[in-house]
Amino acid sequence: MKEFMGFFVLTGPLFPFVIWLIICLFLVKYLITPKGSAIRRRSIKLLVIIFLAILPFSDEIIGRAYLAYLCGNKAGTDVYKTVELPAEFWDKDGNLTIFNEQGYINREFWLERIDESNVHTEQYSSMFDIDKRITYVGYKLGDVALGRITTFAFKGGWVSKMFSANRGTTSCQFVYEPEFSRRLYCSYFRPTGKNK
Repeated sequence: MKEFMGFFVLTGPLFPFVIWLIICLFLVKYLITPKGSAIRRRSIKLLVIIFLAILPFSDEIIGRAYLAYLCGNKAGTDVYKTVELPAEFWDKDGNLTIFNEQGYINREFWLERIDESNVHTEQYSSMFDIDKRITYVGYKLGDVALGRITTFAFKGGWVSKMFSANRGTTSCQFVYEPEFSRRLYCSYFRPTGKNK
């Protein structure tokens, strides 16, 4: 019995989609009667089935495409000011040593010196439920505003909101890449004595 209940809980959200697919097939079979050859009629019916089947997911598809556009064209970073770091944070080639083996900034350095607690979120697109998020980056020692990171987050289409237990948002993926972390923090710091 437990296995059946587990199966029902996991596959329960699929039932509305199966019912919708049956309705689409019924509509195409009995209500749409295109003229022309058999190949033309079948092609038109197939296209109508595909269109009707993806119709409930169109806001998800368009929303994700719009998010990809925003992340590629409107998201990014701004540098307000650079801060000097002493020689202990630089190697002999002039590279910052504040990054771990994965390429992200060291947790200790981040906790001790970086402030990313000032975050401003506003709705960017109500049609696709996309938020714009601006994270202001500060340097705790001296309370210096270093810059900001602008990203976007898509909260999903109506189907995923209604039927998914995991209602997380999808945001710009570049901020999770080690190369982004390295590029970002290298733009905020300079060796002691080096001009801005």
